[in-house]
Amino acid sequence: MNVTEQLAKISQQLMSNNYKLTVQREATVRVLLENEANHMSAEEIFLRVKQKHPEIGLATVYRTLELLTDLHIVEK
Repeated sequence: MNVTEQLAKISQQLMSNNYKLTVQREATVRVLLENEANHMSAEEIFLRVKQKHPEIGLATVYRTLELLTDLHIVEK
């Protein structure tokens, strides 16, 4: 499954739990999918997101990771 297909699946999971795939969430999820083989810290994810979306803050990345964890989309 490619990144676009995985992103669509995650978007469906979010919508089924009454959440939207915002630009900030999509940017974070995209970094996670593109680096699936690597175990990254929240700070590392933030730095990669920040390269493409400098307006996104660390707190936003943390909140997104927490939501994805609560929905069992990612594991800590």
